[in-house]
Amino acid sequence: MKKIKFIDLVIVAIFIGAVLFTVKVIQMFEVQGQEPATLVTAFFGACVSELAICWRIYAGKKKIVPDDDDDLEEEVIEDDDPVVYYDLDGGSGGKCAPDAGSEEVSG
Repeated sequence: MKKIKFIDLVIVAIFIGAVLFTVKVIQMFEVQGQEPATLVTAFFGACVSELAICWRIYAGKKKIVPDDDDDLEEEVIEDDDPVVYYDLDGGSGGKCAPDAGSEEVSG
């Protein structure tokens, strides 16, 4: 059997609170004929944000174990193309990086 974690209890408590809040709002609507829209918006906004935080904590605690079949090697990409530098403000002119046919570029 899977062990119940504290975060699971927090999520259950949030859902129970949301159900109780909804029941009270329905009762208030039956008595007064209108619901407190601002209170409902604030309450469910807080519930959604709290659940998002709980999900982020829960997802962050998962352990990622790589498979033995996967080779997690870093691949070094070597770029043989030279870097080209240009003087864009019209100064002394830019130069290309050394290359087999490179010439000085005038600005």
